[in-house]
Amino acid sequence: DAIAQDMRYALRSLRRAPAFTTLAVATLAIGIGSSTAVFSVGDAIVLRGLPYRDAGRLNAIYEVSDQGNFRTPSYPTFEDWKTQSASFSDAVEGMAFVRGDGVRIGDDPERRIIAYVSTGFFDLAGTRAALGRTFAPDEETAGAPGVGVISWTLFMEKFGGDRSVIGRTIHVDGAPVTVVGVMPHAFALPNFAGGGGWLMPAVWQPLEPRRNAMPQLALRGLHVDSRTLVRLKAGADS
Repeated sequence: DAIAQDMRYALRSLRRAPAFTTLAVATLAIGIGSSTAVFSVGDAIVLRGLPYRDAGRLNAIYEVSDQGNFRTPSYPTFEDWKTQSASFSDAVEGMAFVRGDGVRIGDDPERRIIAYVSTGFFDLAGTRAALGRTFAPDEETAGAPGVGVISWTLFMEKFGGDRSVIGRTIHVDGAPVTVVGVMPHAFALPNFAGGGGWLMPAVWQPLEPRRNAMPQLALRGLHVDSRTLVRLKAGADS
């Protein structure tokens, strides 16, 4: 009875001071959200470790403009580097290109980040799918049907952790995509800046089957919304 009386008194007091109540609730929400975010990062990086093979050898690389500024390489530059890879094969084990974009998944009003990845991206990361698999070689060629690997966050938020999502068809900006895998919950490679923070991919799709639909990739001067990743060989300096 005493607890119930205290609760009723507290609620009456809060109703009489709506401005204070709003401020208190907002402060609590920010505090809880911040604590959750810090724990999520600590849990992923400190407690569980990064979900990449030899993460210290995985790096993003940039090119330098005529003005001396760093910028993300364009896709033609990436292709040039791939062609010249024999010249630095003593230091580099592999290389991958990622093009980011915003898409709608199904009928969700919220836009999510998709990462179109070049051949061998998941091998470069050295990470296996938590459910299902990553891309088969014939799925990373021109003309291949649409397949995708989804993030653990999307798996839980949109599909409620239902394992039957593997093999299911979802629609990405209206195009049918067959889900072949779900990545581990801490896998967030790469990240993109946006909205005042970092945006992690919700879906990964092979780049090659989509090249004809992305003519902007042919622009050597396009230095946005992309990442070029390399894996250094053991003992190579970063």
